[in-house]
Amino acid sequence: MSNYRSAQRLFAVLAVFFALMAHTGRLQAQPKDITSPFFFPEKPETKGKWKIEWDDKVVKLQFDDTTAPNTTVGTLIDITVRGDDKATTITFTQTVKLDENSSVKNGLRLNFTTKVKNGTTTKWEGYLLQLFDDQPVFENPPDKMHPPLPHFHPNTGPATFAPFVKYVAPKDPDVVLNVGDGVNFVEKDGEINRFFEAKNLLIHEREFAKENVEDPPGVRKFRLYQRPISVVPIPDPGCETELQTGGTERPLIQPGKSGELQHVIARGPRLCLQKMRDY
Repeated sequence: MSNYRSAQRLFAVLAVFFALMAHTGRLQAQPKDITSPFFFPEKPETKGKWKIEWDDKVVKLQFDDTTAPNTTVGTLIDITVRGDDKATTITFTQTVKLDENSSVKNGLRLNFTTKVKNGTTTKWEGYLLQLFDDQPVFENPPDKMHPPLPHFHPNTGPATFAPFVKYVAPKDPDVVLNVGDGVNFVEKDGEINRFFEAKNLLIHEREFAKENVEDPPGVRKFRLYQRPISVVPIPDPGCETELQTGGTERPLIQPGKSGELQHVIARGPRLCLQKMRDY
C-alpha cells in the first residue's frame, strides 16, 4: 500500500512539474534534423509549396516549425561544421504553378539562422551570404521594399550576426550581406568562440502567376550561397596562378538604383576562391 501511495505522490509531482514547464514556455519542441530534399510546411501566405535541396553530406540543416517570426514558414538552421572555406549552396524551388501573383509581402518568407562552426586552422574575418535568382520575373516598376528578386530583410527582426556585433547591414532589402566588422573574428579550430551565429535573418521570395514566369518551368527558383571569409585564404590548388596575378573577376548580381539588375565586378586575390563554378 505504501508503494502505491508513493507512486501516486510521484505522478502528482511530475504532473505539476511538466505543467509549470509548459506554462513558463520552457518545454519547447526542438529543431529537427532534415535531409535533402525537404518541403517547407504549407501556410496561407505561401501557396507555391517550396522545397530546398543541398548536399547533405556537407551541409547540415535543421528546421523548426514552431519558431516562425514575421509570418514565416519557420526557421531554417545551418549547423554545419566547416573543415574548409569553400562555398556551399542551398537551392530553393517553388513546386506548384500559381494562377495569380502573391501580394508583395507574401510568398516564401523564411527565418534563417546559423550556428556554423569553424573547423579550419584559420580564423574568419567575415562571412558572405548571397542570393541568386535562377528564375527572374520582370516588374515595372519594381516594389522598393519587396523587389521581385529573392532578397534579405536584415533590418526586420532585426538580424544579428555574432561575433560581428559591430556589423550593420548597408541597406534593406539586399541580395548580398558581406558580414564582418574589422574588429571581431570567428576563431580557428581549438580555440573558443568558433561559431558564426546569424539570427532572425528574413529571406523573402515573392510568388507570381505562371504567365509572369517563364514557362516551363513556370515557378520561381533561387539559391542561397554561403562562404566564410578566412583571414588567410585557404588556397584552391587550381588558383595559384590567379592568386599571384591579383585575382580574377567575379560578377555579383545586385539590384541597381532604379531596381533593375546590374552586374558589379569585384576584384581581389580572395576572389580566386569564389569562382563561378562555386555558384
